[in-house]
Amino acid sequence: MPRFATPIGARPLRGRAHGGKTGIDTGGTFTDFVVRDGDSVHVHKVLSTPRDPAAAVLDGLAALSPHATGRITYGSTVATNALLERRGARVCLVTTEG
Repeated sequence: MPRFATPIGARPLRGRAHGGKTGIDTGGTFTDFVVRDGDSVHVHKVLSTPRDPAAAVLDGLAALSPHATGRITYGSTVATNALLERRGARVCLVTTEG
């Protein structure tokens, strides 16, 4: 696994290499990362990439490697705001039981 330098503005991560929990939120300007590694909490942010939100997520995870390897939870403020402000296309969710 490649090693990455600590990103500007991020604090060095110490602790268990594979036991962390990572929360990610894609917003309109920044994609934010919070890593809980043992008793430590670390934050990091990268500029969002509106045309391809996954690119910012992958950049941030690469910068935090190998610490962001445990459970990852993802949310999108962009999607939440669009829903709350009733912007975007009309959608319909159709599911089957199970």
